[in-house]
Amino acid sequence: MKTGLSFSLWAAMWLGLALPAAAGQTLFFDDFRGAAMNSLWQTNLPDQAYSGSFPFGSFQTAAYLGAPHQRFEKRGTNTVLRLTATLNNLQRLGWNTTASFTAADFVYDVRFNTLIQSPATSIDGFIEIWLIDAADHNRYDVVSPFGGSYGGNPTFFVGSTIDGRNTQAPFRYQNNAWYHLILQGAAGGNLRASIYDDQGNELIGRNLAHNAAAFSSGFQLGLSQALGFAQGMYPVDVAVNYARLTTSTAPEATAPPPVTVRPAVVLPAQGPMLNLQKTGSNLMIGWPYTSTGYVLEASTSLDPAEWVPVTNPPLPTGDQFVVPVATTDTNRFFRLHYTGN
Repeated sequence: MKTGLSFSLWAAMWLGLALPAAAGQTLFFDDFRGAAMNSLWQTNLPDQAYSGSFPFGSFQTAAYLGAPHQRFEKRGTNTVLRLTATLNNLQRLGWNTTASFTAADFVYDVRFNTLIQSPATSIDGFIEIWLIDAADHNRYDVVSPFGGSYGGNPTFFVGSTIDGRNTQAPFRYQNNAWYHLILQGAAGGNLRASIYDDQGNELIGRNLAHNAAAFSSGFQLGLSQALGFAQGMYPVDVAVNYARLTTSTAPEATAPPPVTVRPAVVLPAQGPMLNLQKTGSNLMIGWPYTSTGYVLEASTSLDPAEWVPVTNPPLPTGDQFVVPVATTDTNRFFRLHYTGN
């Protein structure tokens, strides 16, 4: 029988090191590995919200119909969430998160593939991302690439009820290409909406007229698709690789795994390393999804150690198993015990 011990986590808790949110901390991460949607997504987007549609710059709105039509599949080496639907004039499908977040310095980054954009395959707002006021869903920012004129007039759409305006600028995205749709805030500065390429270069962007303090009650994340005023029913189609919220101020060129918290001194470990994040009053303790057959155990002492299983069940989240453990004033030490089951 083998035992995997997270010595870095032991050291952090044994030495009483604080684990605050640091630059680059992952607050939310979903890499859409399936086979079911992450329970943190809910169907509660704003109804009659802004849509990028002709006439450009006007306040066209789309009716919210509920959850998108989705399936999980592979695109090259990437696992993706495929969102495909046929919508009528000014209609929207999508989700927002059940969790809300408060941060002045953050990046909401959604990596997606455009697939084939054409009147027969996909047009208009084939992918949108949002920041939504947690206390008032009528206050939001929404951004998307938008295939106006049935895909013949591609643009970059940004709408904000907080600013009271929406704008569109020409942006000719390519078919079968990977991009990053970004909403980000920087301490002391206004929010910025952007599209980046996969090498980390901003291709187009616009500053909004407010900063993160506009979301005083926190914000939820949104992911959706919408059809503008197309005068009939048309398809929208996209492949989404991941959705991620971090506290860093610039998007990464590729998708890293969720942040692993380690102290300055890292001792050798056997088996998978435990990852630790603090969310509210809980510690979120995770290990790689590919490392099966392990049970999380805890002890209040190491001399002697009395290991007992943590009763909270591990939840598949992104590419990890994650166990939420309530924080207490008592020192606790954790390890992974291999059972083979």
